[in-house]
Amino acid sequence: MVWRKWIDENIMKLLSPNIYRTPREAFQAFEYINSISNFSSAQKIINKVFGAAVMYLVAKRNKKKHELGDERQSLYDAVDHWLAKAVGNKKFAGGDVPSVADIDMYGVMKALSMMKCTWTDVDKNTSVKDWFRRMEDKIGGSSRVI
Repeated sequence: MVWRKWIDENIMKLLSPNIYRTPREAFQAFEYINSISNFSSAQKIINKVFGAAVMYLVAKRNKKKHELGDERQSLYDAVDHWLAKAVGNKKFAGGDVPSVADIDMYGVMKALSMMKCTWTDVDKNTSVKDWFRRMEDKIGGSSRVI
């Protein structure tokens, strides 16, 4: 429970400032959202243009609210802290099998993995890759019911 709370309090606040960090990244995030949605073509255009603009502004507000200097570095530090303290030298925070905290963190990382710019940076600047692959092996790929 300690690590689940830590994820909620420390990782979650870093998501919008990192996913919607720049107008281009916000636009790319909404391209992904539109690619998995059932919106009409007109709705997709409106969603991408206005959604990206609004979320970019929300991200800036959240960055200021949480007093984040470099939002990317804050994310790298938080991910590496979780890996070092929760997972440590084990396969998972739960030891040989994933715990609920592993599943929570995997959900966050899986969502980030769909955001190309953010995930490329996280993958390159943290130690998450091996743990993430082990989780993918245990959990499986994404699924979507239409």
